[in-house]
Amino acid sequence: MIESADAELLALPFEALRQDGHTPALMPGVSLRRRVCGVPAAAWVAPPSPLKILVAVGAPDEGQTGHAVLDLEHELQSILDALEPRAVQGNAEVRFLEVGHPQQIGLALQRDAYQLLHLSGHGGTGRIELEDEDGAPADHTRPNAPRPALTARPTTPR
Repeated sequence: MIESADAELLALPFEALRQDGHTPALMPGVSLRRRVCGVPAAAWVAPPSPLKILVAVGAPDEGQTGHAVLDLEHELQSILDALEPRAVQGNAEVRFLEVGHPQQIGLALQRDAYQLLHLSGHGGTGRIELEDEDGAPADHTRPNAPRPALTARPTTPR
């Protein structure tokens, strides 16, 4: 468990840590959670197998963003390579969204019980640049931006 009152520390991608060539967060029997200090822990029950992962990539079209274009093929292939051994064993399922927009993310989270949401995109502390249906940049994590999808309620595993 990673416990801190520092939002920047808790925002680090601990799940991607590698140790001796392995990713501990993907190993059987390993559970990695983060928690804000002083907030009571909610009751937690291990999710059923397989681990269900939703992947959304915020990749605005070239020419519509001030950031460098993401190498989507490399991003997605890296995820598939990391999960392949678990998927072959039936321990992981991954779904890639075609559009990395908060509404699409919210709909997917409402339709199925994902235990992990993986976001790839440009951003900074407290924000990530996603995309809209037209391929334009959409920053939905800043304090004044609408957040319809990112507040979706978890569903009961099916």
